[in-house]
Amino acid sequence: MLTVQFSNQGFGPAILKRVDFSYQEKRFENIWGVLEEMGEVQNWRGSFNYGPNTVISPGVDKLVISLHGGQHSRGIKTVIQYTSIYEEAKPYRMEINY
Repeated sequence: MLTVQFSNQGFGPAILKRVDFSYQEKRFENIWGVLEEMGEVQNWRGSFNYGPNTVISPGVDKLVISLHGGQHSRGIKTVIQYTSIYEEAKPYRMEINY
């Protein structure tokens, strides 16, 4: 089983600006498109799509995807762009590879 989560470890809320997924250099707007491309829909156990301006409270774990199956590394890349409540001019960027 593979479960991918992220959390906000800052002092205040994080505001998501964009979440992108890619698999083999092809971009997708949601994780479901990646699973279809990979032929892994049957291994899906749970996921959550985060829209623009979703607020993530500090110290809370948030699910990206949960997959069943023996394959631990699938070659998926998730890029999350976010700002703080201080509305920085350029968003921060977090990349998760799994």
